[in-house]
Amino acid sequence: MTESESSAHRLSASRLRSPVSVCRPTGIRPPDRLDSRPDRLHLQCMAAATISTSIRLSPAEKRRIATLARKRGLSPSAYIKRVALAGPPVSADAKLARLESLAAALLESVEDERDARLGDAAWEKHLAGKSRLLTRKEFLGGLVV
Repeated sequence: MTESESSAHRLSASRLRSPVSVCRPTGIRPPDRLDSRPDRLHLQCMAAATISTSIRLSPAEKRRIATLARKRGLSPSAYIKRVALAGPPVSADAKLARLESLAAALLESVEDERDARLGDAAWEKHLAGKSRLLTRKEFLGGLVV
């Protein structure tokens, strides 16, 4: 077995070990703490129903995959699955639309907080007796719509 075949075999075989016994109805005690991250839970339960597949990688490719997986806190096999099954990438226009909606929500939240603080200050001023009542004309003249 050559070095690249050996590394491909290690990548496919050693990384597929997962706590499959959690999902099998064999009477084995479940773990003390269930990892609730959806990707890990899915991988744990689906590992019993999957078939292993191996791919041949050059050492440089294997290092790059391992580095990218480590940056995301995943095993190389989980990283490959996530990238391969991710679907089409999000377009730049969709990203800008998402950013626009987040900015609008943030602006609305800041405006609400500002209104609440101004209202609280006006109420405290009123309670302290330092404000006077406005006539209807003065009130309507002060509204900015």
